Amino acid sequence: MGDMSMLHRRSTRTSAAFAGVAVLALLVMTGCSPAESESAKDYKALNPDFRMEQAHLQVSCMKDKGFTVLPDSQGGVKFGNEQVPEDQLDLAYQGIRDCYDELGFNDEPEITEAQRHKLYVLNIEAAKCLEALDIFGDIKVQVADAPSEQSFVESFDAPGENQPWSPWGLDTMKQLSSAGETIVDEARLACPDPLNYANTL
Repeated sequence: MGDMSMLHRRSTRTSAAFAGVAVLALLVMTGCSPAESESAKDYKALNPDFRMEQAHLQVSCMKDKGFTVLPDSQGGVKFGNEQVPEDQLDLAYQGIRDCYDELGFNDEPEITEAQRHKLYVLNIEAAKCLEALDIFGDIKVQVADAPSEQSFVESFDAPGENQPWSPWGLDTMKQLSSAGETIVDEARLACPDPLNYANTL
């Protein structure tokens, strides 16, 4: 009887030991795969195709006005001397403004306070995305420091030349442009600018 009792206690300790190992393994696996944040998921859900559709509408509109232009990943159009002669640049720029009006792109509603809060969070994700790009090898893209969320929201429509903070600001553009226009387009597709989607948030 004593031997059976001893065997039972050993069996219980062995089972507990295996259970402990299993729990530890589960914790380790969980720790190696942290859950993706909601803001990261929302940022990944931004669809660059939305802006490309707008760009192609403008290309078609400009074609009706006699200009051959190219779509860009920002939802606009671009052209060089090969597409538009220098003596027609003013007409081309006026055509772009007219197309914006005709297509209703200037009628977007004002960005609400709730949308500004959402935009700030997505801008933080865009900054992380840009800084993780492997474009210059060991040298990474340096994004301007973000203001506080409250400061961003309150100053969003502030008068003057100061634009709301964006990870796609002038400094970022200068860094990417130094690597070539193709790199800029690829970066825009990999790390969309949330400001382009503000009215859809």
